[in-house]
Amino acid sequence: MRVPKVTPVDYEPFPGAAWFQSNPNSPIVTAMGQRLVEEGCGKYQSGPGPQWSETDRASYQAWQEKLGYSGADADGWPGRTTWDQLRVPRQGALEYEPFPGAAWFHNNPHSPVVTAMGLRLIAEGCSAYELGAGPQWSEADRLSYQKWQQKLGYTGTNADGWPGKSSWDKLSVPKS
Repeated sequence: MRVPKVTPVDYEPFPGAAWFQSNPNSPIVTAMGQRLVEEGCGKYQSGPGPQWSETDRASYQAWQEKLGYSGADADGWPGRTTWDQLRVPRQGALEYEPFPGAAWFHNNPHSPVVTAMGLRLIAEGCSAYELGAGPQWSEADRLSYQKWQQKLGYTGTNADGWPGKSSWDKLSVPKS
């Protein structure tokens, strides 16, 4: 009979609300649009494309309303909960930043890795940023990371805001 093996589908992790606000041009946006069309929420006239647009926002708003959201919760800007329920198939392999070591953060790095980390902290609801994440390690980064450690259940010196390997690996910071 040769029944084909069914492999689990891997889904795109939520890239963070700020990612959509910056008008990304990405195959992830196309894949999201295709899922919205499959769900009957597509407001596209010529089909979804890679550039985030007002049509994508209107389509995503239809998805939020389909899930029962209304008002400000159905504004068309993706959030973690609605994104996870949409199940956008992964577009290529996602690599994660390896833990650069505790000393790296103490040396005040200026790196896109710090920005990527901050965006993940925002996506996880652990933001202590006033203006958003940036490439320079700051006290806001440390406080945001401390919230992440506390979310994981760490206390005392284990929740001091300085990244350690175990908490870093659980944050899943995408490769910059």
